[in-house]
Amino acid sequence: MKAFLDLGCWGYENNDIKFCSGIKNSILDLTKNSQINLSVTEFLNDNYQLVRKPLLSNVHTCLFRIQDNYNVFSKEHFQAIENFCIMHKKCGLYLKIEWKD
Repeated sequence: MKAFLDLGCWGYENNDIKFCSGIKNSILDLTKNSQINLSVTEFLNDNYQLVRKPLLSNVHTCLFRIQDNYNVFSKEHFQAIENFCIMHKKCGLYLKIEWKD
């Protein structure tokens, strides 16, 4: 079974104009049983209970803490993640761990 950290939004519509229909990005593969993945997963579970439920608020703060503590994203990838958070703020952001076969 594979595990991915997903960043997404719910979509946004205003006055019958659809700005975004909702997007999901798998931003981190947590499948490999490495020390860094175990540490990130433990951090997400201990601080945000992300193994049981998605995070619906303070998503950017959580992502910043992951990067600050574990440095798992390249500078360019993290910048793209931050841009996504800025662009889709009105959509309602979420962060979750998704399990796939």
